[in-house]
Amino acid sequence: MCYIVGTLINKAYTDPDFSKKLNNAKNLDDVWKQLMLEPKDYSYKAVFNEKTRALMNKTNFTHGGKEYDDKYPEGIPTSVKITLKGGKVLDSGFVMFPSGHSGNTAADLNGILSHKFALLGGLALESEEQKRFLDKLTRLDQLSNSELAGLYTCNIKYTSKSVDHKDF
Repeated sequence: MCYIVGTLINKAYTDPDFSKKLNNAKNLDDVWKQLMLEPKDYSYKAVFNEKTRALMNKTNFTHGGKEYDDKYPEGIPTSVKITLKGGKVLDSGFVMFPSGHSGNTAADLNGILSHKFALLGGLALESEEQKRFLDKLTRLDQLSNSELAGLYTCNIKYTSKSVDHKDF
């Protein structure tokens, strides 16, 4: 979790257009889409990124206590506090159902998942094939048995370097 938080903050901090993107965000869903982690964020270079490591060293995790424990597994009780250099504290407050949790009724889960599918699916599928694939997945209840049998048949694009390779 420390790595994920450090990577998200570093991703926002090092993107020269992030302030503009943040100002143009209509809601928190847009921010999550901008910062969504992808395989390159777990590459050798990313994992050993000095700025991310420095942020990780400034991160503390504290057990939320009984209030948090009692609410799990109904949700994922969470809170985040970020203390800025000047001492100002940004506090999320208690969050029972974070964005992406099925119990969160405020987030546009379909929009977030569509973005994630486009981001990750684009790594392995050509655009038209990705559209056909998503169309089938969104119509599962309408597919015939033969369509279901071939649901995951697709032409995967392969890369020459693994995400674990130093030069990825």
